[in-house]
Amino acid sequence: MKSFLKHSIIFFISVFALFIININGWAQKTPNLPTDLSDPHVSKKHIQNVPKIDNSSLEKTIFQTLGTWKPSTDIRSDVAVVYGVDDKPGLTFEQRVQSFWDHGYLTHFMTGIAWGNYQDYFLGKLDGKQHFDEGQVQQNGDTIWHGKNMPYIVPTKNFLKYFKEQIIKRVIDAGIDAIYLEEPEYWAKAGYSAAFKQEWKDYYGSQWQPQHVSPENTYLSNKLKYHLYYRAREDAFTYAKETTNVMRILLPAEPKKLIFTDAQGQIISDVKQTWDLVTKTSFLSFENHPDGIKVIIEW
Repeated sequence: MKSFLKHSIIFFISVFALFIININGWAQKTPNLPTDLSDPHVSKKHIQNVPKIDNSSLEKTIFQTLGTWKPSTDIRSDVAVVYGVDDKPGLTFEQRVQSFWDHGYLTHFMTGIAWGNYQDYFLGKLDGKQHFDEGQVQQNGDTIWHGKNMPYIVPTKNFLKYFKEQIIKRVIDAGIDAIYLEEPEYWAKAGYSAAFKQEWKDYYGSQWQPQHVSPENTYLSNKLKYHLYYRAREDAFTYAKETTNVMRILLPAEPKKLIFTDAQGQIISDVKQTWDLVTKTSFLSFENHPDGIKVIIEW
């Protein structure tokens, strides 16, 4: 039985897999932005933003970094993948993104989906309740840790709500063009936590069964592990796709008319518009459309 477990479970583990969404797939959309230009979490990039074009043909070379742009490591790649939404002393995540944008880089984003600096969630700093019961647990009852106060995650719906609102939304607000969710890892030896037992009941409609008891239970346990991270990926990327966007366009004067159409040329009417006379900025709010939105300006 031990041999069976050792060799069968490995099939279900994705150690270095990536889930990727290219936000340019929804073409000329711009990020969902707060309207306070003094907000330190608003990238300067958006103050002069215009509708985006599909840059995928320019993305031939790429590198990943936890840091900011600096001359000593400027390898003149097409894309900089900024890792994690962590703020560093005197430097916000948005400023890290901005530093690469200022030097001509397209900017993508990567973070772990099975682990990351999500201690605020597990320590209950956002909702007043600790969530260590949503960590992956092995047969002897020990939690499998990635770091201090950071277990490998059972991606529950509650965690995904946090992940979307605190991570994905902030990334989109910063003007990121693509999102990579790396290493959707569910340990072969895991499958014994309270959260996993509840997910088993929800998915199969029956009480949890320990995976070490039989080959059938092993199969069912790993099928659920696969399902949980597939759901996590789909939920996070659907959220990114369906955000409402606030677009800013700097113009020399207030236009007489703005016309909005989808990719098929059909008029879009559910767009909110405001004009700021002091900054000469047109603020547009609209729902994402899969193939982008075209803005026609009439003077």
